[in-house]
Amino acid sequence: MLNREKQEEKDTDIRRERYFRQNNQTMVMEGVSLGCLDTDNAFRKGLFDVVDHDWFEAFVIFLIFANCVFLAMETPGLDSESDLARVLEITDIVFTVLFAVEAAMKITAWGAGVYFNNNWNNLDFAIVLVSILALVLPDFTAVRALRAFRPLRVVVRSKSIKVVVQALFYALPNIANVAMLTLLFYLIFAILGVSLYKG
Repeated sequence: MLNREKQEEKDTDIRRERYFRQNNQTMVMEGVSLGCLDTDNAFRKGLFDVVDHDWFEAFVIFLIFANCVFLAMETPGLDSESDLARVLEITDIVFTVLFAVEAAMKITAWGAGVYFNNNWNNLDFAIVLVSILALVLPDFTAVRALRAFRPLRVVVRSKSIKVVVQALFYALPNIANVAMLTLLFYLIFAILGVSLYKG
């Protein structure tokens, strides 16, 4: 009887804390998602399996690269009445909807607290929001220009690119110091040049 109770308690803990892989980290999912889906909900469990699957990530990366191709096809001189402009507008809507659905699936499956606890997910979500804003406010060129950040979504999914980006961010203060030292040497040699060769 005692073994059975321990096994039931263990099964309950496993059901309460679903694990998923993200960025080669194991994170714990707990609580209620969207205020109504707890960890025992079949729909939420199904979303876990879909969102955590390697094919899902591969499909999202394919969408990002395809979106980059279509973004590169947009040119400032493109006639807004041309067939290409219409196709690009439709594909922009399709990609924005697909990326929004992907973010909604992850928020539902993992829970908003877990999703927004990761800074890379915050970047991903901000890019999705900018894409939605570009659809809602098509006349604001600055917002449409921010769609160029969509390729950054690859950084969220690639561990090797993420390491490079993190190294760049960590190196920025040192790069600023080197730049200041270089400017100081330019100033010294400029003063020497002017004083030695002025006449």
